[in-house]
Amino acid sequence: MLEGELKPRERILSNGLVQTGNADAQWSSHVASYPCTSAVALPPASRAAGAALVVMTDDIRIIRAGVTNAATIAEFLHRQDVRPAPRVDDVEMLCRRSDASLFCALRDGQIAGVAACMQDGPVLHIAYFAIAADSENEPANALVQALEARARQLGATLLAAQAVCDSPTHRCLVRLGFSVEWEERDRLRDRAVTVVDLLRPL
Repeated sequence: MLEGELKPRERILSNGLVQTGNADAQWSSHVASYPCTSAVALPPASRAAGAALVVMTDDIRIIRAGVTNAATIAEFLHRQDVRPAPRVDDVEMLCRRSDASLFCALRDGQIAGVAACMQDGPVLHIAYFAIAADSENEPANALVQALEARARQLGATLLAAQAVCDSPTHRCLVRLGFSVEWEERDRLRDRAVTVVDLLRPL
């Protein structure tokens, strides 16, 4: 598990955020895409062979982000227009929790996706899920496998997520084996939406 100097990449397709019973922040789910001119810069150790936590193809590498990456991750999520916008302190707190993990999918030294999770007993809740617009499939696949591996390490038996119905996040997670267990009406930015709870048994 590595900590690298990460900078956000150009476009973000979607995110899925979920609130757990003991969450330190309020989560929501929606879709946005924002320009970003910063490139990803990783130290040599992060590029070394065998440095990846999960490798789906020759192109995708998963690393575990840490406190040193908090500002970059907060900016990455802020550019998705997450409300309330995560502060650097929020991301640092998440990284310091023993029951939480924050992963980055890297392609050619650039961030292709981010996913975070928090454990609540036998359930591992996906707290952040963001995939670059031009590389949806492989990074999403790799990140879900990293989350699944982490869940097994922690003794969890279920992955859980929450997303706006028919959003890219919803469709992506269903494609990756999540099933809809519950739907309810909610409000997001002063408009009514349907929020779905998604589960994937391990």
